Amino acid sequence: MTATSPTRRAAVLALLVGLSAAWSVAAPLAPGAAAAGKGCAVGPGDRGAASPGARGGAGATRWPGGVVPYRVGADAKSLVKALRGAMREIEGNSCVRFVRAEQQQNWIQFVRGEGCYSYVGMVGGRQNFSLGEGCDWHGTVLHELMHALGFFHEHMRGDRDQHLVLHLENVDPSLAAQFGKVGTENEDTLGPFDYDSIMIYGSKSFSRNGRPTMTRPDGGLLVDPYARTGLSRGDVGKLNRRYPPA
Repeated sequence: MTATSPTRRAAVLALLVGLSAAWSVAAPLAPGAAAAGKGCAVGPGDRGAASPGARGGAGATRWPGGVVPYRVGADAKSLVKALRGAMREIEGNSCVRFVRAEQQQNWIQFVRGEGCYSYVGMVGGRQNFSLGEGCDWHGTVLHELMHALGFFHEHMRGDRDQHLVLHLENVDPSLAAQFGKVGTENEDTLGPFDYDSIMIYGSKSFSRNGRPTMTRPDGGLLVDPYARTGLSRGDVGKLNRRYPPA
């Protein structure tokens, strides 16, 4: 699915799993650096499997030491600027570091695929991360990087019905799964519900008729990730609880 309008840009913010296509490897970005003064451990990137107990709060595996190796596909060179900006924001607010993949067994492969999508957390081996047409908005890239770091959607929390009103009659039936909930066995919300999170969809996402699919209890509308300027204070807090300083 491509994104040629705000509505379509919101619609392609979907999680896709089970990818198997291969892309060439080229044009890595410059190595990332941990934010100074945060007590972050500095060490080599992951060269093996995740350590026992390294599960993320929503059932996703954390990147060991907060180090995320990556490569940029030959088809994705145009995304370097957008990726660098989003990576810098995350690095500047946490101990997470993005580094060029060398001999690591687990890494993110940035590709120019169909739509915007990422696996949730580290899945092992090469994991594709797509930013297709219209997906290079700063907020969109942040949203997908947070998925890659192990975060599910805010509106999929088990307690979301206390904070949101869903209007399922307006949801495209083929996309109803976007409004499911994370199983309680996989859930650790890491903090209070956050209406300003980069991980929550806009009110008209996946609408079949242009009407809201979810709103605040008072009827207030939610902002799409692509329209946000950065991480919320809540996002930063949760990021640092998932990847705490050493």
